[in-house]
Amino acid sequence: MKTPVKTPKTVWIAVLALIFFAGSAAAGDWGRETEDYRETFALSAGGEIVLENINGDVTVEAWDRDEVEVAYTKRARTREGLERVEVVIEERGGRLDIETEYLRNGRSNDGGSVDFTLQVPRKAYLELDLVNGSLKVTGHEGRISADLVNGSLEAEIAGEAELSTVNGKMDVTVTDTTAGQRLELDSVNGGLTLRLPAGVDADVEAETVHGSISNDFGIPVDKGRYVGRSMRGTIGGGGVDIELSNVNGSIKILSE
Repeated sequence: MKTPVKTPKTVWIAVLALIFFAGSAAAGDWGRETEDYRETFALSAGGEIVLENINGDVTVEAWDRDEVEVAYTKRARTREGLERVEVVIEERGGRLDIETEYLRNGRSNDGGSVDFTLQVPRKAYLELDLVNGSLKVTGHEGRISADLVNGSLEAEIAGEAELSTVNGKMDVTVTDTTAGQRLELDSVNGGLTLRLPAGVDADVEAETVHGSISNDFGIPVDKGRYVGRSMRGTIGGGGVDIELSNVNGSIKILSE
């Protein structure tokens, strides 16, 4: 199996964020000043949505419309800090790019965060990069890629997924599966739970360095000679490719 958490892009963003926000106040202090925004953009059912956010939570809700509604709240300790938090949204050829940028003014830094709520086409492709913030996705049926550094991940999906967290738990519910579908879930520090539909047909691999592995499907778990646990097996007739990895945390595979 692959090495857990291959997220060079997210790690690069995280390094910049740590440098930029060194000495800033805790996240709770970002909310003294706020501004709310809401915009709607046309996007085909199979379009692509890319979001990069450094500080703040993201909620994604799928709907049956060919458009994206982007609602967000900017927070900062001062009005000047609020003005230096900018959300840039660009439309281009079936793709919507959303990025949070922080404008510097000399050496000053008032911190700041942006919380997003997105309404997206149910089968749109999602690419989400978060540094300090949690992610919640519901009702999504298209392909999703999500990388988190500091935050929990909760998702309800029915398509292909590549999800990773560094510091935070992960809880993923798969509502439907198709043959050939691929699910890759990686965690470093935090429990990982995968909930599969009854009657699923899947090929499963799982490994953890410091933590337990359990499942509702009777697949045996092997204990490493010195450290770690691993599991490999087939559920039903196989067909959905599932790979799970964790470093410091448990892995649970449950039947819904």
